[in-house]
Amino acid sequence: MAEVKHCGLVIRVSDPRQAETYKNSFDIQLQELRKHIEAKNSNKDGPQYIEFDTYNLRGISGSESFESDEFDRLRIDIEFDKVNVVMCTALDRLGRDVAGFIEFYKFLDDNDVELICTRMSLDTSTPTGEAMVVILMTLAKLELDIKSERNRRNTLYRAQEGLYNGGRPILGYNLNPNPLEAGTLIVNEKEALIVEEAFKKYMELGSDKAVSDYLTGKGYKNKSWMNRKTGKRKGGGPITENVVRTILTNVKYIALRKYSEIDESTGEVVERISNAAWQPIISEDLFYEVQSARAMAKKKKGNIAKKKPDKGHFYLIQKRAKCAACDTLLKSRSGKRHGKMYYYYSCFNDACPVSEELSSGRRSRFHIDAEEADRATYEVIEKIIASEAYIAELENLVNKSIHDEIPKLKGKLIALTNRSREIKNEVHELSRALPSFEKESNEYKLNMQQVKDQTEVLANIQDSMRKIKAILDDKQSQKVSKDEIVSLLSNMRRLAEFGPRKQREDLVKYLFRDIVVSEDKMVFNLHVNALRYIYRMSTKKGGFEQIGKWRAKRVSQRTVLWLNAGIQALPEKKPKKRFRNPLILAEELYTTMELEDLTRAELARRLGYSRARITQLLNLLNLPPELQQEISRMGDNWEKQLITERQLRLYFNR
Repeated sequence: MAEVKHCGLVIRVSDPRQAETYKNSFDIQLQELRKHIEAKNSNKDGPQYIEFDTYNLRGISGSESFESDEFDRLRIDIEFDKVNVVMCTALDRLGRDVAGFIEFYKFLDDNDVELICTRMSLDTSTPTGEAMVVILMTLAKLELDIKSERNRRNTLYRAQEGLYNGGRPILGYNLNPNPLEAGTLIVNEKEALIVEEAFKKYMELGSDKAVSDYLTGKGYKNKSWMNRKTGKRKGGGPITENVVRTILTNVKYIALRKYSEIDESTGEVVERISNAAWQPIISEDLFYEVQSARAMAKKKKGNIAKKKPDKGHFYLIQKRAKCAACDTLLKSRSGKRHGKMYYYYSCFNDACPVSEELSSGRRSRFHIDAEEADRATYEVIEKIIASEAYIAELENLVNKSIHDEIPKLKGKLIALTNRSREIKNEVHELSRALPSFEKESNEYKLNMQQVKDQTEVLANIQDSMRKIKAILDDKQSQKVSKDEIVSLLSNMRRLAEFGPRKQREDLVKYLFRDIVVSEDKMVFNLHVNALRYIYRMSTKKGGFEQIGKWRAKRVSQRTVLWLNAGIQALPEKKPKKRFRNPLILAEELYTTMELEDLTRAELARRLGYSRARITQLLNLLNLPPELQQEISRMGDNWEKQLITERQLRLYFNR
């Protein structure tokens, strides 16, 4: 009876759209492999080849194919003796990673599996074919690298010559249909009118949103074009604010071409500009006039031309300022002297010890310069916002609820990871025992059933792990970092000076319980719920995020010389150093590798470790289970290091 060989057919395209292209589609590859099987079976004296299954790698690049789910499925089928021949049309259909291919080829060799490439006439059942496989794979990788470098140099050369390298079509230009002038653009007169109007209207209206509304109101649309591969029309949407921003900052409209290259002297990527091989639509004077206006609008936080200045002085602390002598709220007053307006905070309590009755019958009252007092308040808010202690406390307040949930999720994830590792070991042991039984025996059937049951349990556990990991990632993405807190507080600093009057009043109202003012100093007493107010304002829609739309109200820049050190800086606390439990850290690394299907080298690159360091940590998972349980019970993030990684390694040497 002829020997029967079960074939696994590997089909790959790196881009799903290639599934429809000639010679690279799934159908063409599959048809070619099946014809090869028919040709093999025409030899009645030789082994008979039977198609077992196809392994479709759709949209998977050659550098990632050996780590894909389909290859994992192929490896499992090989281990269970379901596949003993792997067929592909060419070696690059398996992948383009030489190291990954050599490892996979060794796996095939260890399991006595043949590799057949139809287009290369390679068959590893022969010694010559076996030697040629690795050589051809290395040459294929070299060819790919050479092509990539050639394409990069060609792209750079075309950019230096001012030629168009493709990409999304540009409103106002069409590709030149003349093949002798490939890489040049020709002006689309109808669309060019839209571009010109956008530039001119910006100088009149002063904002991207206003220009967008104007162009949309006139019925203008964004550029539309025909996709040459699919034959479908794309684009043609409304001219949004982002589209206007792209138009107004695109140097292609003044016939310039931006590109990046590596500076040979420094090795850094630098931006370059060359003259483009097409006609400009906008004059350079108008283009740079618009850029200057945009820079000015950005510096002034919005469209300055449309904003009206505030009238009079805004009294920032009038609801919190108290007289130090009589504890009475100060009132805002103003007066004109020698043609100039002056603004004050004055005490109108006749019983105030500082108040005196003059011979004219009028009373001299305690008062301070409002502009200087408000400037001092802005400086205090600046100190509060810049305090490391407040930043740390606010970060803790924002993240408290998230911190409480994350350890529980991590605990569940680690428990499932340990259980997954145990089941994998059981399946491995059961699989190794299978060859020792007769295929028709009860022991073989019992073992096979146990393997199937455990595989199902493992799949359920891995599904639960993915769900918990997704929840954990979502929770961790909600955490606010110190940099984000600093950014929020920076917005609050702008709110203090540039925000609407109502919000500036609220800011002082909720930050300070009262502000005690005397002739030589001001004492600011913070409100107990000041931090919660900062947090509420930082997350409130229309709060810090809208500051860019408000115009600054400039106050006096005179130095407040008469203030003494009545404002005390908050004490700065350095965060205590925490120590990780090395075993829990190792379990987290293993969980990440399992869930994201990473190799040790890939995980090391992601974390900035060396591969040897990752191996050192993962080796801790080989400690006796009883010892691992004891160490896990110690918890994590210790204030004092309870056990070191070096101490744990001593157990391996016993």
